[in-house]
Amino acid sequence: MSENNIIKYRTMCISLLKEDDELKKLCEYCGFVTNIFDNLLEEYFFSDKVFLYKLEVLLSSESNLNKLKKEKFFKEEIKCRLELKSMDLQYEQRLSKINFAIENHIKNIQNFAFFK
Repeated sequence: MSENNIIKYRTMCISLLKEDDELKKLCEYCGFVTNIFDNLLEEYFFSDKVFLYKLEVLLSSESNLNKLKKEKFFKEEIKCRLELKSMDLQYEQRLSKINFAIENHIKNIQNFAFFK
């Protein structure tokens, strides 16, 4: 795949991220703001060999691939990765809450006095 095509697809993804409300909400939840969409796309998509392979297979498999099908592919891929990222964030938050609760419980046990 040529560099020009990658730039074209990256631009298409950026416009999707800016215009699609569902993707915007996922980006906000995951902490990605509009000025770093390039970093998001580079880190999670266009440097990922699996994503590039899927894209090449899609492009080579369908001769009548129109813009809507490409956008659908990009939206599904972006949505899937952002949902995974949001689940990771939720997991980290819950784990942090559990650790905090356990530490508080241990402190309460240590500070408990039977006879005062």
